[in-house]
Amino acid sequence: MEKQRILESIRGGLIVSCQTSYPMNGPEFMGPMAEAAVRGGAVGIRADGEANVSAIRNRVNVPIIGINKQRQPEYQ
Repeated sequence: MEKQRILESIRGGLIVSCQTSYPMNGPEFMGPMAEAAVRGGAVGIRADGEANVSAIRNRVNVPIIGINKQRQPEYQ
């Protein structure tokens, strides 16, 4: 998608953060969760990790904001 078109598609809409911790963390859970969010009206998804983003991309056709969290033990 072109940058301007992406911005227009999410303007004023809800972007859902699809992230969990153990035991429901991982691509097998994130894809269905993102799909449920989109079915519920989300215009975009925010997700952590390459595997999760890939699983989500296979399930939805909305913009995805992919992040890569830097986890540190003292902030868990």
